[in-house]
Amino acid sequence: MVEYQQALEGAGLRAFTRRQAGFSRKVCSDISAISTVAVVGISSLLASLLLGVYSEPSKYLSVGILGGILIAELYSHKGYYNFDRLLRPWAVLPGILSLWALALLILTCFAFLTDISQDFSRRWLVYWFVIGGAGVAISRFAMAYHFQGMCRVGGSLSRRVAVVGASTLAEKFISLSTEEDKSVQIMGVYDDRHGDPQRAGGLAISGSVDDLVDSAMHGGFDDIVICLPWSATDRINEIFRRLSVLPANTVVCPDMLWLENKHGGISHLGGVPLLNIHRRPLEGWGGILKAAEDRVVSSLLLAFLSPLMLLIALLIKLDSRGPVLFSQNRHGFQHDVFRIHKFRTMTVMENGADVRQATKGDMRVTRIGAFLRRYSLDELPQLWNVLKGDMSLVGPRPHAVAHNEQYAQVIADYAGRHRVKPGISGWAQVNGCRGETSENEMMEERVRHDLYYIENWSLFLDIRIILMTIWAVLFPKNAY
Repeated sequence: MVEYQQALEGAGLRAFTRRQAGFSRKVCSDISAISTVAVVGISSLLASLLLGVYSEPSKYLSVGILGGILIAELYSHKGYYNFDRLLRPWAVLPGILSLWALALLILTCFAFLTDISQDFSRRWLVYWFVIGGAGVAISRFAMAYHFQGMCRVGGSLSRRVAVVGASTLAEKFISLSTEEDKSVQIMGVYDDRHGDPQRAGGLAISGSVDDLVDSAMHGGFDDIVICLPWSATDRINEIFRRLSVLPANTVVCPDMLWLENKHGGISHLGGVPLLNIHRRPLEGWGGILKAAEDRVVSSLLLAFLSPLMLLIALLIKLDSRGPVLFSQNRHGFQHDVFRIHKFRTMTVMENGADVRQATKGDMRVTRIGAFLRRYSLDELPQLWNVLKGDMSLVGPRPHAVAHNEQYAQVIADYAGRHRVKPGISGWAQVNGCRGETSENEMMEERVRHDLYYIENWSLFLDIRIILMTIWAVLFPKNAY
């Protein structure tokens, strides 16, 4: 074969080894779900034994299995049994533990309503919560370790892929698929227009579609990906017909636009399958949780920090002439303009077409203002913006209208930041993208982090950012 096969043979592996498809990733997902039910059921029984309750073990085991089925359904609904997530236990650990707590809360409410709660002690419930949560987490890590081993090159869960089509789309697919999933092996690239092995662009052609069929019949691929322009329907249909005899998954690669948007997915509208480019942020319960988080936390912080804010206001008045608060027009959700409030830290109150960013050693910054800016205390009045609904605790930082219009002209996807409310702190800021943005590259990095946050929002990501913000405030960098 060509360089793909040679690379595999160099690792001591045969490129084509006949393999049964029985043990698949779907089977691993089902095994994981079954193990969850078993672990939760056994942990309920262990909790009773630790308490010295040896009578009626079937009662505790039955409740444990019921709880296991409930938590397995919750995990399945959230997609925690998707194989890719099974391989990344740390990424889903907060969600797993929170849903376990939710499952016990549901069971407790059910027991109270059916008047059977007196049959189970509170100590047993606490023991079950701790043992069950630890058991589920440990089982996830153990399975992840085992499945990762099976995904290595040549393993039973590695994906052996043949690509049809010598195109830039094929190059992009190969680059993305092997970068994201180390278990993907590109076994060869085949082209329906070439009969002999050769090179086309940056790809080595292994042969024609006939060669692909012959290789598949004698060895086997797990997946065959057709990377041709969607406009080439006649070629694609002919290739489908010729590949229909093969025991492999045959799929069409999306176009370049969808492929480059990694957060896209499949949705249905009126029963018609569609390819998503961008999903609506904070849809469903996400928006409700986010709003509750903002209102509750901002109210508590305002009540707790009001003495500090009064002290800061007094120091500003004693330090320099001018108002305590600085207000400026900024773009918020869907580009709506709102007035942001901050403690005044400079001798100017710029809010027009010409707004100059603060720089290191800026003479416009007052003495108390330098301290406030260093520890981000000047941002505290924005808690009122959060309470009013103009802002969120966490989200992309809003920029002055003049800066917003400037960057929107030169940075692609900049406007995508306004799909959610702006925040007091954000994913970009806790990753070091704060302060002056004197070059477009610095703002591009900030935008990249903001878009990542929007596409990957979760309540636990917000909590993580809030905790990282506290650290960034105590040990500031790039703040002046």
